[in-house]
Amino acid sequence: NSHANSSLHVMLRIYLKAEYILFRMLKVNSRDSVQLNPKSCLALLVCACLIFILLYNALFTAPVPETHYIFGYGSLMNTASRSQTGITGQAIAVRVHHIKRGWIYDVDTLHHPHIANTPFTAVGIEIDADGYESTVNGVIFPVRSDEIHKFDEREARYERHAIDHNFIDILSETKDF
Repeated sequence: NSHANSSLHVMLRIYLKAEYILFRMLKVNSRDSVQLNPKSCLALLVCACLIFILLYNALFTAPVPETHYIFGYGSLMNTASRSQTGITGQAIAVRVHHIKRGWIYDVDTLHHPHIANTPFTAVGIEIDADGYESTVNGVIFPVRSDEIHKFDEREARYERHAIDHNFIDILSETKDF
């Protein structure tokens, strides 16, 4: 990958520079034997450590996608339903304050083409900033940043909102539903 190639290129440049510096720091005595002075030993140790770190990063680490959490209610509470959309972790049952459910989502044929000429309303949620007692039960589950677009496509016309962690009550330990 390009991350590894870039790191290896930098590592090679550092190695060649270190070799040049060490060569200049070497003392050659009259019998053509090489002796390292203390500065040369320190420089060699530092270069070896840098090369090890760069090599380790190039070969054993890769960028890790950021993890987000989605609050799901309705069909997103079901493990099988979530897994049809994308890769997720296990769900945790929660109650979220300051939101309420209602028949507020107008289903349209543009975002749901399998529904023809049958406009209807589905359950949605809305924010109730003043109502701490307004709550919705559901689940939260982890989703990698490179998977979240699949849930955006599935939940057409929904708007993402950050939920203050102080408004989330955990109802159970991690498990599948």
